[in-house]
Amino acid sequence: SPINMAAFGGGNPFASGGNPFAGGGLKGGLGMLKKKAIPKPFAELEICTNREIQWKKSATARMREIDSYRLHVPEPNERKRFLIPESTERMNLTDQKHLMVLCGGYAGVRFSSEDLEFIMTTTKKLSETFESLDSYFKSLPNAVKRTGLSEELIASSQSGSDVSEGKTEEKNVEKGPDEELLIKFHSLGDAVHGVLMQFQEFVKRKHDEFSHMQELNPDDIMSQDGDGEESLSSKPRPVWLETLLCKYSSEVINKPFVNDILPPLGSLCAFLSCCAIRQVSMTKVEEEALLELIQASCDFAASSAGNLPDNIDDEIFSHTQKYWAQRFFVFMKKLTELKTAVKDEKSLFLFDKFVL
Repeated sequence: SPINMAAFGGGNPFASGGNPFAGGGLKGGLGMLKKKAIPKPFAELEICTNREIQWKKSATARMREIDSYRLHVPEPNERKRFLIPESTERMNLTDQKHLMVLCGGYAGVRFSSEDLEFIMTTTKKLSETFESLDSYFKSLPNAVKRTGLSEELIASSQSGSDVSEGKTEEKNVEKGPDEELLIKFHSLGDAVHGVLMQFQEFVKRKHDEFSHMQELNPDDIMSQDGDGEESLSSKPRPVWLETLLCKYSSEVINKPFVNDILPPLGSLCAFLSCCAIRQVSMTKVEEEALLELIQASCDFAASSAGNLPDNIDDEIFSHTQKYWAQRFFVFMKKLTELKTAVKDEKSLFLFDKFVL
């Protein structure tokens, strides 16, 4: 019969009443260990940017705090709601894929071209500002890392525009070499905190979009389960799909796209993979349509054999043609709008005919 773990303090032999070291017999023993902090959802973290609070902290304490934000541990409900894999213990905010997953990318959240541009530029900015901070922190003497700044030094380091109304002039407090080092460290830390605040606002906005999406009536969302040929022809295609079909027709067939004549799916995906790695030039509208396809296939790729890459690089379209061709094919063959298209999987990796 199953063991009742409640009899052992909920499965913990050192729970209340069961810790043999709780009496303090051993200095620094198990009874003196701090409780592990319970994680909070990233959108609910209190990321403090108040200089008077932050600059009083030791450099070590502030680095530890920044790392807790930068390498976010998902809260259980947050992990469940946004389908964050159990294998991902921490969300690295310098990793574009991790940020997209934290926003709800695996749960169906979509990203516009503006969103993707924000993700690219801001993850790069966080990486650069943190690298500067981390490098400077490592250069500090150990004694300096363990100290903070006094209120007088913090006040004297404020610029004239930051001085509160009602104060006449700040006392010029003399700074020693150690204080100068800490002032520079905390200034670098402020830059990192500023980027983290931008991340949090972005994540909150995408989570609000996700909540709104969940409130929609399922009948208002385009289903991928067709109800026969009549419904297929009566439903307009998404703009992004229509744009990519027109692109294929004009570039490959040299004819305008005819609504009832769909291209072979394998050939279409091979062509789009060439677009994804920039072997075929695209207009801004066509590029945005391709970004829509990348985002639409994101969730499906996460739960299929074609897993997402470890990183979405600064250029976004930097993975192999085979990767993109497979990912697009696995997703697009499930679309109702392409249900009547010939699958033509044998053409999936025939890239040469699309490159001049």
